Amino acid sequence: MGLFRGRRVRRLSELAPKSHDAADISRGKDGRSSRSLLKKTAIVVSAVTVLVLVVTTNKISVPAKCTDTNRARHCIDKYYVLDVLRGHHTGLTLAEELKLSEVIVVESRRYKIEPALILALIETESAYYNGARSRVGARGLMQVRPTTGKYIAEELELEWEGIKTLHDPYKNVQLGVFYLAELLDRFGGDTDKALAAYNRGPTYVASRIRRGKSVPQRYKRKVMVRYNNHKEKILF
Repeated sequence: MGLFRGRRVRRLSELAPKSHDAADISRGKDGRSSRSLLKKTAIVVSAVTVLVLVVTTNKISVPAKCTDTNRARHCIDKYYVLDVLRGHHTGLTLAEELKLSEVIVVESRRYKIEPALILALIETESAYYNGARSRVGARGLMQVRPTTGKYIAEELELEWEGIKTLHDPYKNVQLGVFYLAELLDRFGGDTDKALAAYNRGPTYVASRIRRGKSVPQRYKRKVMVRYNNHKEKILF
């Protein structure tokens, strides 16, 4: 699966800010054999360990669906995400982080975007801190601006409570993932352009394209380094 599979979503109007082949990244064979197998085994053990710790130390019950072999990958993804969240200062409780890990995986897959890319975007935008805010007013994990957030909330029929909504970690991720999906759709699945638009705004990026200028790469490179780091650690 590539970063984005071209799911059609409703197009947003021009909104304030918050190379072409990046969208073709896939999980093809890359020559890693025994080393890759050992790494994958360690990932499964790590995911199970996190799950056991969550259950034994915080009395959070394991959903029955996670014991279903058909849900194994979903659960490995979820507890990898949880492990990442636990390694950073999020400003959230463990129970909130557990719920957030589910939301990240579910929303990523809803729009056919790899969870690894969403984690990389959150890390770049807020370093996983739910209370993050920028100088231009962007808020929360995915640094959504109030004007953008309000519009998307209406599209998704989410209750909008102003700034409070942007610091609701679950709603922030819903808004941010939808916005990224819309940008990918708008720019034909081109991850470079979509990430640049997420950072600088779709109007700015579209204007540069019309004038035959290159799309800024610095932000995209930062996100993709983190994306590749997650891809090395988990079978997204």
